[in-house]
Amino acid sequence: MKKLALTIMILAFLAACNSAPHDKLNGTWQNEVMSMTIDFDKGTYNGVAMGKQFSRDLKLVSEDENAVVFTVGGKELVAQFQPEGGILINMGGKLPLSFVRVE
Repeated sequence: MKKLALTIMILAFLAACNSAPHDKLNGTWQNEVMSMTIDFDKGTYNGVAMGKQFSRDLKLVSEDENAVVFTVGGKELVAQFQPEGGILINMGGKLPLSFVRVE
């Protein structure tokens, strides 16, 4: 029984280590003016910005361990992972926006 539990824990750890950086973005994020839900599996990016709902197609462009580049409705965005667990989203030369994950 102990071997089975240990095997399951090791497999779960390895699966977490092998997840792609874009998988870490999946979920809901928010800041003071907007919330957004990113779902790379479904290819969707939706949420509410300043009271207006939006929904757009999402496509992965590239990624590394610190950042993910993707397009939303044809516009390129870059998500940079922050040490405290949040993300910075750069939207085409505008000031980056900081987001925290909604649990």
